[in-house]
Amino acid sequence: MNQEENTFFSKNKKIILLLILLLIFLSAGFMFVNLKTAQVMSGLPSSEGTKKMSDEDIKAYANKKVSASQVRLEVYPVVTLESSKASLYIHNVPSNKVGQQAILYDEKDQKIGQTGLIKPSYEVDTITISSQLAEGNHKGRIQLVFYDLSTEKQVGKTSVAVSIEVKRE
Repeated sequence: MNQEENTFFSKNKKIILLLILLLIFLSAGFMFVNLKTAQVMSGLPSSEGTKKMSDEDIKAYANKKVSASQVRLEVYPVVTLESSKASLYIHNVPSNKVGQQAILYDEKDQKIGQTGLIKPSYEVDTITISSQLAEGNHKGRIQLVFYDLSTEKQVGKTSVAVSIEVKRE
C-alpha cells in the first residue's frame, strides 16, 4: 500500500505542477496581450466642426446685454500686498445689472480687506488691508457679493481663488 500511495501522490504532484505552470503561462500571456504602452498626446485637438465667428457676430456678442440673473466676472487671480495696501484687479463689466463688493480672505479664511460697492463700468485696483501676512506667497480667495442696485439687496455671491504675494519694503 505504501507503494500505491507514493505512485498516487507523485501523479498528483505532476498534475498540480502542470496546472500551476499552465496558470503562470496563461497569466503571463494575458498580461502581455492586455498591457498597452501609455500614449502621450501632443499638440492641440482638431478644430473640426467649429467655425469662426463673423465680425458682425463678434460685435453683436460684445454688445449683448446680460440678463439680471447673469453676471460676468473680471478678476485677476494675483493680489500683491505691500505695507497697508493690496494691489488687485476687479472690474464690474458695463453689461452687468448688479453691483458687487469684493472681500479678500487669506488662507485661514480671515478677512484682510474689502472694497466698497463696485457699480457696473467701475473697477478697483487697490484696497486698504486690515491685517498683515508673513512675507512670501499665500493662497487666498476673493468673495464677490452681488447686489441688486434697484432694491439694494444682496442677490448672490461667489468666490475666486487667488494667490497673495506679500512684499516687504
